Amino acid sequence: STDDTMMKYVYSTGATAPSISAGQIVEFKTSITHDVNPALSGSDPGVKAGFSSDVCLKFTAAGTFGFYCSRHGFTGSVTVN
Repeated sequence: STDDTMMKYVYSTGATAPSISAGQIVEFKTSITHDVNPALSGSDPGVKAGFSSDVCLKFTAAGTFGFYCSRHGFTGSVTVN
């Protein structure tokens, strides 16, 4: 999810990026002012959630998948083991 006040991605597991196992699902909950887009290089193009959406994505391959907010440019990532 995103936090408009802090201008950063906030993870339900705490302040650090989540680490999951291949095959697990991550739920992205975005606000009216934030979205999720795949990192410009080295990320899966399917890591995407529009403004004001609730999207569940299943990560099936190991790696670190970066993303960013198109409106503000701040970034986040998910590490899949």
